[in-house]
Amino acid sequence: MPYPWQDVAFGARPVQQAQVLKHLRLRPGKRLPFLDLPAREGLPSGLRVASLPKEAISLATTELNKSILSDRVLELGLSFYAVKSRHGAARNGVRLRGAAAAPVHRVQSLRALPACLRLLGEALQLLGLGTALLQAESRCNGLARRYAKGQALPRHVDNPMFEDTIVGVVLKSGEPCDGLRLCQETPSQGSKALLAEAVGLGLKAGFFAELGFRLEEEDGLCFCLQGPAREMAHEVPAVSSERLSLTFRWFREDFLEELRHMEARLEDDLAS
Repeated sequence: MPYPWQDVAFGARPVQQAQVLKHLRLRPGKRLPFLDLPAREGLPSGLRVASLPKEAISLATTELNKSILSDRVLELGLSFYAVKSRHGAARNGVRLRGAAAAPVHRVQSLRALPACLRLLGEALQLLGLGTALLQAESRCNGLARRYAKGQALPRHVDNPMFEDTIVGVVLKSGEPCDGLRLCQETPSQGSKALLAEAVGLGLKAGFFAELGFRLEEEDGLCFCLQGPAREMAHEVPAVSSERLSLTFRWFREDFLEELRHMEARLEDDLAS
């Protein structure tokens, strides 16, 4: 996937180059450093951002702190991990029941967390997404994640069993260098930049950085990923201080219908 800011970042103007290079972030080991530009509305394409009222954030944070307790992850609504397990088993001819179909993390109903549900409604309105997704509560999967210092979210692209729209809320942001970044799932020639090159004794060595976009997070930031931004990978590199976030995704109706049909056929097979 092309990065639309490459020409600006590595054009002919030294002032522009200096502004970009201040975002260089070295990483331990032999991993490529990050060179991320601040993400903003429409950059990358499909990203929307807005700010939620402080009172709504405070109420949702208090509610979640009582619910998460010592857990790092709390699922809201329909469990992704349980549905994923059921779907994988059904494709292999197995109907999961009872403990075998239980989710990995604790799950709470969205209705049991009214402040979080109101917060989702406000985020959808501010992001220009209307009320249709709020009314699709039965298909909604929410994830509340608490990050302690040094914890991270691995790089991934959200499962295609979900619709195109992903909504995130930062309830408590970390340090300025922390936050969600958007990038390619696997670094390739198109997502790396040559920052320096040394030539000598017939050998050539280059210093590369991995390109991406980083959300400049603050308490109350909400964002939406759709289209090209949804297709990009995202991650939260190891944070420097505590971070608390909410993510909302919606299962595709056709996917859930397929799962119901597969499990019904398995039930019929067992009964016959």
